[in-house]
Amino acid sequence: MEFLAGATLKCGYLHKRSDYRREWRKRYFQILTGDVPRIQYYRDFSIDYDNPTAIETLAGAEITNVSQSDNFYHFTLQLAVPYVASSSSSSGRPNSGGGSGSSSRPAGRSWVLGCYT
Repeated sequence: MEFLAGATLKCGYLHKRSDYRREWRKRYFQILTGDVPRIQYYRDFSIDYDNPTAIETLAGAEITNVSQSDNFYHFTLQLAVPYVASSSSSSGRPNSGGGSGSSSRPAGRSWVLGCYT
């Protein structure tokens, strides 16, 4: 798969808060370099590098809501809206759904992540 080409910059286990039950679940993450830096994770402990659970680009991503309680450090990885090139414009701007004059980039999905210190 060409999209996954790139060297691993960092990898290891983090805890990801589930979207449904809000439980912390241990996942294996990789941050990959290349033309488009990206993060991916695997749900199972027997890692199948050809089938990550999720892949997201890191361009425009921000880390917010950093806090620590007891020995657990957690933060939110706010992902950017993916760039969408339309037939009328190939400017490389995100598909924000209209409205000019706004200088802030619309937010995409977010992952709440954490690790023990």
